[in-house]
Amino acid sequence: MNFFKRNFSIAIIPLLVVAWGIFTYLFYDPFYSKSVDPEFPYLINGLNCAILKFNYIGHIDHPGTPFQVFIGLVIRITHLLSGKGNIAQDVFARPEYYLNAISNSMFIIQALLIFAVGFIGFKRKIPFWQIAILQASCFFNDVLMWFFCRVNPDRFFMIIGLIFILIYLKHGYENRSARKFALWSGVAMAIGLATKFNFLPLLILPLLFVDTNKNRLIYIGSGIVSFFVFIAPIINKFGDFRRFIEGIFKHDGLYGGGEANVLNYRKMMESASEIFRLNPELFVLIAALIVLIVIAIRKRQEGIKGFVFLFAGFLFIIALQMLMVSKHFKDYYLIPVFIIYGFMFFSISLFLSKIMVKKSQVILGSFILPVLFIYYTASWAKHDYIPISKLIGQRVKIKDFVDTEIAKTDFWFVEPTWEGAPYVENALIYGLSYCGHRIDYLPQLMEVNPNIITYEGNPNEVKLWRGAPVKLDSVVSTGKNIHIYSTPDRHASVLLQMVKDAAGRNNFQLSVDTIYSDSETKHEIIRVKALNSSSGWKPGYVQANDRQSKINEFIEAIKNSPEWLEQVKAKAIQKNISLDSMIMLDAIYMTDTEK
Repeated sequence: MNFFKRNFSIAIIPLLVVAWGIFTYLFYDPFYSKSVDPEFPYLINGLNCAILKFNYIGHIDHPGTPFQVFIGLVIRITHLLSGKGNIAQDVFARPEYYLNAISNSMFIIQALLIFAVGFIGFKRKIPFWQIAILQASCFFNDVLMWFFCRVNPDRFFMIIGLIFILIYLKHGYENRSARKFALWSGVAMAIGLATKFNFLPLLILPLLFVDTNKNRLIYIGSGIVSFFVFIAPIINKFGDFRRFIEGIFKHDGLYGGGEANVLNYRKMMESASEIFRLNPELFVLIAALIVLIVIAIRKRQEGIKGFVFLFAGFLFIIALQMLMVSKHFKDYYLIPVFIIYGFMFFSISLFLSKIMVKKSQVILGSFILPVLFIYYTASWAKHDYIPISKLIGQRVKIKDFVDTEIAKTDFWFVEPTWEGAPYVENALIYGLSYCGHRIDYLPQLMEVNPNIITYEGNPNEVKLWRGAPVKLDSVVSTGKNIHIYSTPDRHASVLLQMVKDAAGRNNFQLSVDTIYSDSETKHEIIRVKALNSSSGWKPGYVQANDRQSKINEFIEAIKNSPEWLEQVKAKAIQKNISLDSMIMLDAIYMTDTEK
């Protein structure tokens, strides 16, 4: 095969990956509308990494650190090429722009790695049809396909899986360099485990190819050292991560919730049934591996017995992954197994080439499972397309209403939640919930939108952007529209009652209207507005139209008064927050208490 044909052939699947990535980018609605969790916590903590504020990282559950650092790098590069002003200000002002940059960079990197798999595969003189099986891994499961629209650690596993395949082809294939394979596999697997704990079963994979105790120790040692290197930015919070994992292990609910029950057999059986319902190809793979083990045991020729151990190892990885997922079920938690489908098919093709004489038979036998899995993927993707399109249409409808009918100067009263909403500030609030020292970002957030107030789980406590406390009475008294987004899982009635109570305390009439309602989704937007009070009550702080300008006046006054500025500096040091944030807090306080 000449140079041009070789490079064109190994570029086909990477180009398909790019094409699918572009399709999902154009097909889906904004991240803040469709998928807030964990996209926005990772975006905010990626920003923390980008500005080297590692002590600000507040999301450590996965722990997720390598992915956060990756996001930080993409944020830095994107800001360098097309940033507008301060990097934090730009991320808060254009979160969708940065999330799209991160998402697009992932499928571009994935395509490049897939091309590299083909390039190294040809250097190892592997036939193109076997290389294609390795390259096509992301097309063997519909979850992987639809995850091209996400920015989360599970999607990052696709990149880590390709890195492992490259290490295998360069050092592990035909036992080319066992020591280097053990060393670098430890590094790759550590990235996966540090990214998310459900990667754990794949740590077994390299051990299926390492055949000496010395190399096993090298693999384990490099993995342990690398893991702690990769979580170094949150090493002082490792105890919190450990407690989170212990909570998951000891309880039968998601994220360490539910009852204190290590093994809820009834729930696990239900989850296992759901796994096979959503992934019928997994049952086929398990059956095929069992049949291949029996065949390998019966064969007595040289070089076959090792496949018994290999296929049994694949089965163990699948079983362990299913056990973990059945305890806390979400279908995409199986992604670590999904990403090695191609690698398993490639290994099966190597086995078939050992026991079959005719090349045509080997190729035909090797493509049975890949073709079947692609059929399943296409069938499920076709099945999912219509309901996904319907959901997108519903979200776009309410988003367009918000964009056209709700003024930027209106207030949003936000309940921090993982659910998406038709306005981006809701998503930013959720992301900030997983950010340490978030009050330091208040100046930038107030520049984005000064009219965001948040419910803090306490009817007597309201804050600006989950940062500075603010009096709800003062917000109501401005006479501005206050909007509350209501969905079945939100507590909109609680927020509405808080506004009513604030109006009642000050003898205001309150106008309450449902300005948007979707009977199918039960999503509503409630508009609340205080009308003129007959009591003649006057607030002791500035009225709505002057509030932000008054805050700005106090900020300038603080900065231009050396004595006042020194007092604010001392308070900033005492509270361990930035000077700008402390100035903002003092300015808000002075505005709301001025007589």
